[in-house]
Amino acid sequence: MREEDWQSVIAPRICGHLGIRPECLHAEVKTRDGSRADFVAVTRQRLVVLELKMADPGAVLARLGERGIRQLRHYRQSADEVYVVTLASPRTYEWVDGCLVVQEPREAQLLPDGVGWMVFDVLSRQLEVMRPASTAGTREQDRAFLVDQIVHRLSRASRAVQCCRIAS
Repeated sequence: MREEDWQSVIAPRICGHLGIRPECLHAEVKTRDGSRADFVAVTRQRLVVLELKMADPGAVLARLGERGIRQLRHYRQSADEVYVVTLASPRTYEWVDGCLVVQEPREAQLLPDGVGWMVFDVLSRQLEVMRPASTAGTREQDRAFLVDQIVHRLSRASRAVQCCRIAS
């Protein structure tokens, strides 16, 4: 499965983890630099961007190229918190003295300062915070652009619903 295919699977876990209702989680939101954030969660005066990344085969980590690092920096200018959510099978197993032992990840995901890291285990469907994000100092223009994108989306949805009232 591709990253986009996992969005509907991981969305309820993100909502549960952040303590938000599903209607407060928005997928594929455009940012001022032209990138699209995989998810933007809106919670009481707080914006959280979550960027999904597929782990490298047989690993827990996802390689982030120059473009990925640049996107994360732009997201930090727009949102209060930014997380990379790695989609992986993070557990490796090993036999020790006749017992099956779960081995945890040996190294952390390399990310820009302040960006948090979560791992979504595609086998157990569990979401685990490996490193919390720190609160970012946002840029007013970038934050306003992101908020406007969500407001426009909600306005279109509201108009569509209201049109159903008068349709007969």
